[in-house]
Amino acid sequence: MKSRTLKGRIPSIIIHGNSVRIVWFDKKSNLHEIWDNEIIRKANLSEKEYAEELDTLLNSQDARKIRTGTIVGWANQCHEIARVCAYPQNIKNDNALGISYFTMNRSVVNQQLATAGVRLAEVLSDIFDRDTGRQRKTSTAFSH
Repeated sequence: MKSRTLKGRIPSIIIHGNSVRIVWFDKKSNLHEIWDNEIIRKANLSEKEYAEELDTLLNSQDARKIRTGTIVGWANQCHEIARVCAYPQNIKNDNALGISYFTMNRSVVNQQLATAGVRLAEVLSDIFDRDTGRQRKTSTAFSH
């Protein structure tokens, strides 16, 4: 399999998650769909229950630490998580993924959703504060 370069050598399987065919609990899917939707659906929670679960997760963490960094740094963190968790080397086309994959990765999905919410709020605050001319003491997202 050829590799493509983003930051170092990244197998093309990482770049093309939509093309990795998977059987997810007896249903044909692809790896990208599993991470975008199916792990969340499999948790079988209402939107309210899921939001409460993420809120509880965030309340146990330091939001200042989550907001620290730059957009490029955040993207690199997400890439590393995807490389290690979503696309382990042993996943090939037509693999069957089920409860063990779900169990191993549900907490990763939850953490990434919670982190994304905090970081999105940081970016939007930076944008709107800049538009209104206000200075923020904790702004870091657009640093170079």
